[in-house]
Order: sequence, then structure tokens, then C-alpha cells
Amino acid sequence: MTSFEEARQILQKESTDGVCLYDHLAEVVLKVLSDKLLDGSESFEHLSAAVKEARATPQKPVAGVSEAAARAAQINWATSAQSLFAVPDEPPEGGPRVPDLLDEANMWAAAGISFGASETYRIFLAVKRLAETLPGDHETLRFWGQVKGRSADYLVVEGRALEEQLGDTEEAGIEGTVGANRYTYWVSTGAGAPWTQLPPVTPAQIVAARKIRRYLTGDLDAAVPGYPPFPGTERNFLRAQIARITAGTAVSPSGFFEADADADPGEIKAAEEEAINEAFPKPASDLASADAWVHHELELNKLGRNRPLPEPEEGAEPPSGPEEDPPEEVPPLRSLAEDEEGAWGFRTSPAGAGATANSAAVAKSLLWPGAYAIAAGRRATCVYVGHAVKHAAAPYEPPAAPPLRPEWAPEGYAEALAEATAAAAARAEARAEAAAAAAAEAEENGEPAAAPEPEEEGASLFELGRWMLLELGVEVGVRKWVECEMLQRLCLKI
Repeated sequence: MTSFEEARQILQKESTDGVCLYDHLAEVVLKVLSDKLLDGSESFEHLSAAVKEARATPQKPVAGVSEAAARAAQINWATSAQSLFAVPDEPPEGGPRVPDLLDEANMWAAAGISFGASETYRIFLAVKRLAETLPGDHETLRFWGQVKGRSADYLVVEGRALEEQLGDTEEAGIEGTVGANRYTYWVSTGAGAPWTQLPPVTPAQIVAARKIRRYLTGDLDAAVPGYPPFPGTERNFLRAQIARITAGTAVSPSGFFEADADADPGEIKAAEEEAINEAFPKPASDLASADAWVHHELELNKLGRNRPLPEPEEGAEPPSGPEEDPPEEVPPLRSLAEDEEGAWGFRTSPAGAGATANSAAVAKSLLWPGAYAIAAGRRATCVYVGHAVKHAAAPYEPPAAPPLRPEWAPEGYAEALAEATAAAAARAEARAEAAAAAAAEAEENGEPAAAPEPEEEGASLFELGRWMLLELGVEVGVRKWVECEMLQRLCLKI
């Protein structure tokens, strides 16, 4: 029979996790006594599991991951997040109006978009901090959305652009506040990170961005490789993509916006509050179709502009290059029913058995995945959360490179080369006929056919070379002559 010491040695044998059964039983019995449990036998298994969980050892560190770097990142995030909650000594005065993101988040939820209550509130505080640093001329700010990147995401805020921010638009070759630069955009890689204002966008950047399909890196100073070459860094590419998304997906139910009769043709403004109150609310089912929605931002034409090119001034030189038909001008407040088929999807939320009089109508862009417009009651909003990559039905293929320019040649060179080539071909044909006749005559006489005599470099080649040396100079003329001689020899072999 096993003695007490032998049994104790068996119980004190350590397991693979370094804990022996003897110590574990001692801790469980100690917990029963310290907690004065009357039903210790019934809860023994639960007590044993609780003791094991309390003693659980941390997992081994993952190879290649620095615990110090991870802890530093956590501290930086906590510090930046804590700074958002700091109460200023004096309330800010002036500045643009800040949207109520917590209220708008309820509308985003109808489209299936949610940052979470805590993160939404941090984004609201970050937008509020940005507004405190801006002049009141911006009037109001709008949370545009979030653009996903490979290493970091961009939070995007939109505000009406100011003339002084754009500078001389004609000299810079950009549209002003009535075109693609109607709005100014600020981006941040997180709710506690600093805000960076994006530069104005140029038509050339928009045209180039249409031909490039690329995920963003999260670094505004990163290069944008690809073909055709993009004129700028990622901050310019991001700005061009934002302009494209805004022009194509900024939609609202018909009646929220109207043409501005006091401004330039094509200008759009928000409808008067009385008009909106008279037209809305509408049942969500009435808004679940393309006929009920319109574009409230001007669309971009093939030149990367919202508006046609300005007429050239009198006496100014016409633009170089081949003449092209001007792009068709798209009218403002165009119905979504005029978009290409399958560009939009519509639904109500909640729908089916959960549909109520307060259900929201959701318009989802299928060309720009992540773009949504939501209308509920007398309110409408747009938001984008995606990778800023347009949908493509076919696999992406980079555009082909343009044809190479022909080498420069002086006037008369093509004619001289054609004459020399024709002369060489005629001599080759005559030589072939003479050789055939000689072979036939030799066959009649029963003699072996004589080998053809070597071709003499005819006078036409000499004359062409002389013309090249006189007209083009020695260096260029010799090169052209060699090319022509090679061509002549090729003709002689045909």
C-alpha cells in the first residue's frame, strides 16, 4: 500500500504548465475555507476552474513583434484620445458649425454603417477641434466619410472652399469655387491625429486618376506609381478620388436642393426650409426608386472639370493639339434614372415586417462601393466608407503606351528615299529577268548556267547619299545613307 509520502510525491509532480496537483488542491481547499462555502462539494468543479483561470500564464510573445513598440503605440493612442476630452478654459467663439455626428450615425446605421458609439463620439470631438482652428467663413463642416488604406485609414471632413485658399486659379490651371474645388477637404489618420488640408485638385489629376486603380497606402507623401504617370503624390491622388466620388455619389431626394437663380448657370443650393417642410416627409417606399433621387453636385466631364473650358480671349493663340469636340454639358439636378443601368440599389430600413412610418430610404452606389445616401423624415445625408476604388466589371489592364514619334526628317527626304528604293527594286527585277533569260539560253545550248554577276551599287544610291550629305550634314547623312543602303540590299534579295 502506498505510503503518505509516496502519495504526496505523486501529487507534487509538476505538469506541463509547471503546476502540481497538490498545490492546486490546496488552493481550492483554501478558497472553500476563506469564502466559507457551505456547498463546497457542489461547487468544487467551478472553484477548480476559477483557480486555474486566475493562475493562467500569459501567452508566449509572438516572434517578430516588439512588446515595447506595441505598448508605446497603446500609450500614444490613449494620450491622443484623452486630449480630445480636455475641456477648454473658455468656450470657443466663432468658427464653422459642427454637425451632430451622433444623430447622423443613427441614419448611417440604416445603411449598415457604424463606427461604434465610442469611436463616433471621438470623431465628433476631432471634427469639433478642427472647427475651432478654422475661420467662421467656412460656415459649416461635414463629415464626408472614411477612406481605407493599407497601413492607415483617412477620416475626411468637407467644408466650403474660400477664394483666398485657391489663389490665382487661372495661373494654376484649376477650377475655382464653382467647379471641382467647390469644397476644401481635411484628412486625419485617426480621431486623435492632426488634421491635414488637401491641396486643390487639377483637371489633369482627375483625368489621370481615372486610368489608375490603386489602393491607398495611408501616407500622404507616398508616390503613386503606375501608368500613366500621376502628377503628384498620394495627397493629390486622394483629393482627385474624393472629387470623383463626390461628383458621382452626392445624391438626395428630389426637393432638398434647387437651382440657384441668383448665381451662375448650373449652380445648386439647398432648398428653403419651408419648401422642404411642405414636400417632406414622404413614405420610404416612395423613395426606393431612382426617379425619386437627383444629383445635387455637378458631375465631372471627360476633361476632369465640372464646367466647360472658358472661351479664349481675343487675340490669344488657339490651344495646340488636335481639335476635339467639347464634352457634353450635364444639367444640374439630374435624375438617377438617367444614370447607367445598375448604377444604384435602393431599399428601405427597416423593411418587411419591421417597416414603419419612420423607415429610412437608402440609396447605395454600385459604381463606388461604400457610398450611401440616406433619407428619413425631413433629413438626408451622404457618407462614404470604402477604398476609393471604382467598381470595374472587367479585370484591370493598364492603358497601352502611345505610339512612338517618328524620327525627324528634312523636307524631301521621303521622296528621295522612295526614288532610291524604287530604283533598287527595278534593278533587282531587271537583274532577275536577265538571269532567268541566261539560264534558259544555257539550257537550250546544253551548257551549265553561269553564276549571276554581282550587283553594282547603282547611281541612284550614290545620288541619294550625295543629297543626304549636302542636306543633312556628314553625321546624320551617313546614318541615313546606311539605313537606305540596308533597305536597298533587302530589296535586292527579294
